[in-house]
Amino acid sequence: RAILALEETACRPQEMRSLAWEMIEPKPGPAQIAVNLADGCHWFQLSDYKGKDRRKDSREPRIIAITPRLGRMLDRLRRQNPDERGVIFVGPNGRPWTPNAFRCCFRRMRQQLCEANKLDVKGFVPYTYRHTRATAIARDVKNPLLLKRWMGHAKIETTAKYCHLDEQDVLAIGRRRW
Repeated sequence: RAILALEETACRPQEMRSLAWEMIEPKPGPAQIAVNLADGCHWFQLSDYKGKDRRKDSREPRIIAITPRLGRMLDRLRRQNPDERGVIFVGPNGRPWTPNAFRCCFRRMRQQLCEANKLDVKGFVPYTYRHTRATAIARDVKNPLLLKRWMGHAKIETTAKYCHLDEQDVLAIGRRRW
C-alpha cells in the first residue's frame, strides 16, 4: 500500500509515512467519500513539509493529489478501518512506518527481487518511485511549473534533476504538431 502511494503520488517517503486521514481535503461527507476518492476530487494537504522554510510564501501548504487508483485503495482501507484517525500507511506491526523500518522493508524487497529474477536492483530505493513518476509526468505535462508544484519543489532547478528524459523524448517534440 505504501509503495502504491509512492508510485501514484511521487511524494517523498517521509511525506508518505506522515499521511493521515485528517489531511484529506476538502473534508468529505461519509456519503460521498467513496465516489470522490475514486474520482480524484480530493488531495492531502500537508502543513509541515520539506523545504517549507525556503519558500517565498511559507504559509502555502504542500498538496499531494489523490489519483483515482490511490483513491480506490484509500476507500478499501477506509472500509476495513472506519475509524479514520491517525496515519494511513502502517507497517506489518500495525504501527506507523519508521524511516528505518521502511528502509529495511526495501532492502528485503531488493534481496527477494535479486534472488527471484537474478536482477541487479541495488539502486532500487523508495525515491526510485519519485524519480520514475516525475519522468513520466515530465513527458506528459507541457508546463514545467505544474510539475514543480506536483513534486512540491521550491525551485524549478530541483524539478529539472528529476526529469530523466532521453533522445526519444526530444525527438517527440519535433514530431508534434504545433
